[in-house]
Amino acid sequence: MESNSLNSSIHPQPKNILLPITELDVKVPPSKLAELLFGSVAGLTGKVVEHPFDTLKVHLQTQNKMNAIGILQNIIKTDGLRGLYAGISAPIIGSMMETAILFFSYSEIQKQIRSFSGLTECQPLSLAQLCLSGGNKGQKFMLGIAGCFGATLLTPIELLKCRQQTHGYLSVSQLSHRKGIASMFVDTLRQEGIAGLYKGHTGTLVREGFGGAVWFGLYEYSIATMIKRSKLKITKEDLSPLQLMFAGSIAGVGFHATFFPADVIKTRIQSGLHGGDGFLKATRRLYKSHGMKGFYRGYGITIVRGAGASAVIFLTYEWLCRNIRI
Repeated sequence: MESNSLNSSIHPQPKNILLPITELDVKVPPSKLAELLFGSVAGLTGKVVEHPFDTLKVHLQTQNKMNAIGILQNIIKTDGLRGLYAGISAPIIGSMMETAILFFSYSEIQKQIRSFSGLTECQPLSLAQLCLSGGNKGQKFMLGIAGCFGATLLTPIELLKCRQQTHGYLSVSQLSHRKGIASMFVDTLRQEGIAGLYKGHTGTLVREGFGGAVWFGLYEYSIATMIKRSKLKITKEDLSPLQLMFAGSIAGVGFHATFFPADVIKTRIQSGLHGGDGFLKATRRLYKSHGMKGFYRGYGITIVRGAGASAVIFLTYEWLCRNIRI
C-alpha cells in the first residue's frame, strides 16, 4: 500500500482533462448583461480590424476606374493612414450595438427553442436547432424582428459612413467634406429629412434579415465539425483560440459571399451614385451599365475583411464568456 502511494507521488498519473460530456459539464450560459457587454466589446474589436478594408470596399464599389492598390495609394497619399479609418466613429457605436443585439438575440432564441423542446438550460442543442433550420413560426418571427431592428439601426449609420468615406458624390457630401459624423448627420437631416437617412434601407434589410442565420449557422457548423473530427471527447470549451477564429472566419466569408450584391446596391445608393433611385431601379441600372461583374466590385477585399473581422468577433466573445463571469 505504501509502495503504491510512493510510486504515485513520484510518478503522478496524468489527469484526464477531457472527460465525457454530461449535462453537468455544459457550461452555464452567460447572463443577459454579459451577453450585451461581451457582444459590444466583440463588435468594437471587429470594427477596428475591418474598417480599413471597408473603406477600400466602399471606394471600389463607387469608383469604376481604379483597383484596390490604386485606391489604397490614393487614400494614403491624400489623407495618410488615418484616411483608412475615415467615418469610423459612428460605425464603432453601431457595430457595438448591433453585435450586442445579435448575440443577445441568438441566446434568447436558443432559450425559446429549449422551452419549446422541453430541454433544460444545460442541455446542448442540436446543430439543426442552432441553425434554426427547423425552427417554428415563433422562432423565425424572433429572427426577423432582430434583423429588422438591426437594419433600422444600421442604415443611417452606414449611410453617414459611406458618405464620409467617399466624401464627394452628393451635394451633402461635398458640403460635409472633412466634417465629422455629427455635422454630416445635421446636413443630411436638414436637406433630405428622415427619409434621406434611410436611403439603401432595403439592401441593409436583406443583409441583416437573413445574415444572422447564415453567420451563426456556419459558425456552429464549423465548431460541430471540429468537435466531431476530434479523437477525444471534447466540447466547444476545449477548442483553441485558433480553432475558434477559423470557425469565425468561415462564418464571415459565408455571410458576405451570400449577400454581397445587395450590399453593393446599398453602398451605391447611399453614396449618391443612383440619385433618388430605389433598390430595384438601382439594380437594373447597375446591371445595364456594368453587367453581373458590377455586383461584385470589391468582392475580394470584402471576403478578406469579413473573414478577419468575424474571426476576431467570435474569438473575443468566446474568450470573454470563458474567463469573465458577470
